[in-house]
Amino acid sequence: MLRVLASSQRLTRVTFDDFWALYPRHDAKKDARKAWDRVDPALHDQIVVALEWQVQREQWQDPHYIPLPASWLRGERWEDERRVADRRVSKGGIQYQCPHQPRCLTTWACGKRQLQERQAS
Repeated sequence: MLRVLASSQRLTRVTFDDFWALYPRHDAKKDARKAWDRVDPALHDQIVVALEWQVQREQWQDPHYIPLPASWLRGERWEDERRVADRRVSKGGIQYQCPHQPRCLTTWACGKRQLQERQAS
């Protein structure tokens, strides 16, 4: 079972099922389990911590751009560098990164929604 220690955010006893529950794309489970089994168990905590912030990235909001879980594991994508949140705004005042919760499915839909919100206020 997944357990988070409040002070250090350190995870203990992370299992494949914990990883699978957190990962937003549930395809090729057998292949993902094989890839998980090849990863050093000492890295399992690091994997889950990286997943928690990576799933919030804009590219992961579109299901077409979420890598297969096995590919993500084999590519050691938990070691990707965390980027500073993109807070840029277009000339029209539209935020490039979706400010909505839950996030919009596409950038276009988000821009349209932001325009509608601006017109309503």
